[in-house]
Amino acid sequence: MEVVEGLMLQNLRRATRILKLFMLLSKSKDYILSWRQFSRTGIMDRKLLPAMVGLIILLGIINNSVLAQIQPFPSAIPGGSPGKIGVKITSPLTGQKIAVGQPISIYGTSTDNAKENCQVSIIMNNLKPYQKSEATGKGGNNDYSSWIFKAMSEAIKMGQNKITAKLDCLNSPTNLTKWYSVNLTGTS
Repeated sequence: MEVVEGLMLQNLRRATRILKLFMLLSKSKDYILSWRQFSRTGIMDRKLLPAMVGLIILLGIINNSVLAQIQPFPSAIPGGSPGKIGVKITSPLTGQKIAVGQPISIYGTSTDNAKENCQVSIIMNNLKPYQKSEATGKGGNNDYSSWIFKAMSEAIKMGQNKITAKLDCLNSPTNLTKWYSVNLTGTS
């Protein structure tokens, strides 16, 4: 509900800014007018009325499309916000130098818990397929609140390397997915 109110307030602020801009463009000396004063200027009869109607319709469409995207989703964090999911690679860090030819362990966290139907998988240097990580959360084999992925020694090459973690949450009516990437440098 707070998200909806925030979006409506944002749209109202946008409309106010646009209205002030229209008033400035109409060469009005005092651009902060009441609606009654504004309607007496004659601008409503000429150019601005179609633009204002169009603006109101556009803001309505934007508001409805944003509201349509807000779908209920059970909270992945007890006491957390519904619909908010996320994944993060905690080690190695972006910019870190990694020795080529050595196995690498990738650690991370996510908003998952044992009750949610989520899974974390890893892709290295965009070489598909994604590979399933191992859940290490306190809730057991299905708790990806923390996870680890052990990569083979061939996974890191000389130069730039990209590791991407993907969190897939399979829930009805909608599946949710989030990604997180780090860039590493392979050294000898």
